[in-house]
Amino acid sequence: DGQASLAMADLDHGLQLHPDDVDLLLLRARLSVKTKEIPAAIADLDAAARAAPAAANQRLAIGLAYSSLAEFKQQVTVLDRAIAEFDQWLKYHPDDLAVPEASTGTSLSALLKLLRSPASTTGWSASYRAKKARAWLRRVCSPLSSKCAPTILSVLRVLPSTAFLVANLTPVKSKARS
Repeated sequence: DGQASLAMADLDHGLQLHPDDVDLLLLRARLSVKTKEIPAAIADLDAAARAAPAAANQRLAIGLAYSSLAEFKQQVTVLDRAIAEFDQWLKYHPDDLAVPEASTGTSLSALLKLLRSPASTTGWSASYRAKKARAWLRRVCSPLSSKCAPTILSVLRVLPSTAFLVANLTPVKSKARS
């Protein structure tokens, strides 16, 4: 698309002038995802992660961007990076309004990593990993769980590789106390 090419040229020029600008790196990574240039998106996210200050709010955006790549190549690698960015952000922002989003991102990324890790790295068969994922989901969806469960379930339902996990699983509503 012509607009994407123009935007990419502008971002390239901006990054020539300011190679460590985290916001420009994030924008270029998002544009690379839209144009299906996944290795370029990962490279820009890696550069943004290196350039971002430890307590930067951009760490949440970097984590979300990494986790959005989970359906593409290098799934486990980008999920590891997403978890690291979410954890880094949570460390410095424990009272932020976006904590549920970051917690959901961490939980979902960890679950997807569990499901997609090859048996050779975990020692677990695909069916055993699915069984562990279902047990984890039941715990997340329990009455005492976080408010993140509905978000996690909605994401898992639309991903072709995980829809089978939540086919018959719904969050358990907590009982009203008397």
